[in-house]
Formats: sequence, structure tokens, C-alpha cells
Amino acid sequence: MKRLQIWLPLCLLAGLAACTIPDHSRHAQELARQYYQHLKAGALDQAAALFPPDKRDMQLAILKERLQKLGALQDFQLSGEENSTVYSGKFYIFDADTRYEKTAASEVLTLLEKVNDDKLYVVSQKVDPDRE
Repeated sequence: MKRLQIWLPLCLLAGLAACTIPDHSRHAQELARQYYQHLKAGALDQAAALFPPDKRDMQLAILKERLQKLGALQDFQLSGEENSTVYSGKFYIFDADTRYEKTAASEVLTLLEKVNDDKLYVVSQKVDPDRE
């Protein structure tokens, strides 16, 4: 009986901890999809708003430049996810296959959930246009 009293709470705590991890991952996936949906809808301001406040203006300029170069985003598919925990927070790294008006591209979208403010932001987008 004493073993049960010790193991039951430990198992419950482990189960609870395991349940919280996918919620953060799901939230990151939702934010990544939301980012690409904003791009697809041409809502560059809303896409840039998903970056940290001090980076939004710069990212909006980058998104506008990319729109001129590649055309409007036609379609996207998140094809992979990797999580990496660092001292300052947790990175969520997504691979995406995209199609723009002028070309297809492979992309890496990186999100960061900071430890000190517990907010999730897009922190980078690397676009590698296919050479057709």
C-alpha cells in the first residue's frame, strides 16, 4: 500500500507534465499556420504583428520586398517540426513547402517562446526559392 501511495502521485505528476508539453507545441503550430494564412491573404501587417514588437517594422519591409520578388503566397504546407530548448526559452522550428505566384520555395519558420514573459513570437523566416 505504501508503494501505491508513493507511485500514484508521481505517475499523476508525470502524466500532467506530459499533457502540458503538446499544448505548447499545438499553440506553436497554430501560430505558424496563422502566419502563413496572413501571408496568403495578403495581410502583411497582421503577419508582421506576430514578430516581437521591436522587429515588426523591419519584418514588414522584408515581407513587402519578398512579395515584390516572389509574388503572392498561393499555398503552404507545414511539413516538419523540431523543438529546441535553450536557456532563454524554447524554439519551435517548422519546415514549410510553399508556392508563390512566381516560384515554389522551401522555408524554415522559427518561433520562440521566451521564459521571462511566456509569449510566443515568430523570430525568423528563411525562404529558399526553388531554382526552376
